Amino acid sequence: MYLNSLKIHNFRNIPKLEEDFDPGFNIIVGGNAQGKTNLLEAIFILTSVRSFRGSRTVELLTKDSGEQTTASCVIQGRLKVGSVDKELKMSIDAQGKKISLNGKEVKKAEDIMSQFKAVVFTPDDLGIIKGGPEARRRYIDMVAFNIRPGHWRILKRYHTVLQHRNKLLKMGIHDRSQLEPWENQLADYGAQVIQGRILAIKELNPIVEAVFVRLAGSGSPKIDFFYNSTLLTQNSEDFEDAEKIKEFFKELLARRRKEELRRGTTLTGPHRDDLQLILGDKDMRDYGSQGQQRMLTLALKFGEVEAISNFWGEQPILLLDDISSELDFEKNSRLLSLVFESKPQVFLTTTDPNLTLPGQLGPHAKFEMEEGVLERIH
Repeated sequence: MYLNSLKIHNFRNIPKLEEDFDPGFNIIVGGNAQGKTNLLEAIFILTSVRSFRGSRTVELLTKDSGEQTTASCVIQGRLKVGSVDKELKMSIDAQGKKISLNGKEVKKAEDIMSQFKAVVFTPDDLGIIKGGPEARRRYIDMVAFNIRPGHWRILKRYHTVLQHRNKLLKMGIHDRSQLEPWENQLADYGAQVIQGRILAIKELNPIVEAVFVRLAGSGSPKIDFFYNSTLLTQNSEDFEDAEKIKEFFKELLARRRKEELRRGTTLTGPHRDDLQLILGDKDMRDYGSQGQQRMLTLALKFGEVEAISNFWGEQPILLLDDISSELDFEKNSRLLSLVFESKPQVFLTTTDPNLTLPGQLGPHAKFEMEEGVLERIH
C-alpha cells in the first residue's frame, strides 16, 4: 500500500498542500515547528481516523493570525492498495470528522481502519516502555486489531459494558439480578480481548526479538514479552481457552463484588492488565537504559509493521518522525537499512539536510518544509 498524492486544506499550520509522493522513500527536511510532524499526522489521520498525538478535533484546524480557528479542514489522498486505486477524503470541523471512500460516505471508522494501514514512530513512543500500563495496552490492542479486525469492535463493547457495571457499583446496587447480566457480558467480551492480545504477543515476540538484535547489535540479551493478567498467571495454559477465561472472569467478579461495591469500580479484567517487556532478566521499564528502551521501542514498531504485512498481505505506510536525531550514526544506519529491506512506503522527517542514507536506497523524493509549505527539492 502507498500514498500516491495528498491534498490538505487548513490542517494545523498547513494552509494548503498538493503533492505527489514516491512509492518508496520520502524525506521531509526542515527546522523545528515548521510542520513536518503535522504532515505525518495528516497522513495518519487519513488512514487511521485518529491522531497519534491524541489531539482534540478543534486542535487540528488552522489558526489565523488572531488565533481564531478556521471552520473546517480537508485531507484528501489517492492511495494504491494492491492493484486497486482508492480515494479517501476526510473533512474535519468542530462537530467531528466526515469520511468518504471513492465518493461514498463511510459511517464507521473501523471500515477505514480495516482497509488502510499506517504505522508511526515518534520520540514520544518511548512511553510504550517508560509509561504506564495504558500505553502498552493501547499498543498491543492496535497490533491485535491489525491481525484480527474484530478486536476493535469487541474492545469497544467491553468498555461499554464496563461503564454500565461501574455505574451500578457507584450507585451501590447489590442486587445480583441487576449485576450478573452485565458481568456475563463483561466476562464474554473480556475473554475475547485477552485472547486477541495473546495472539498479538505470539506473533510479535519472534519478530521484535530479531529486529532488536539487528538494531542493537549481536550479543544483545534476549527479549521476552509477558502478558500480566489480573485473571491468570503468566504463561497459563488457560490463556488458550476463551471459555475457561470467561469462567475465571465470572468467578472473580462474583468473589470481589463486595470490595468493588465498596470502591465503586471494577478491579479485575483486561482494562487492568499490562504487557511486561524483559531484556535478559531485567524489566525494561525500570532497568533498561535510555538507549535500550529506544531500540526496543523501534523494534516494537517494526514488529507492528511485519505483523500487518504477514496478516494483511500489504506493507503499511511507515511514518518516522525525526528518529535520526535520537540515534548515533551506526544505529541510524542499521535502522535505515532495515527500513529499506522491508520496502514499505516511508515518510521520514529530519532536521538534518545532510542525513546519511543507505547506499542501496535508489530513487527517492526529498522535500523541504518551512512554515507549513512543502516544496520538492529532489
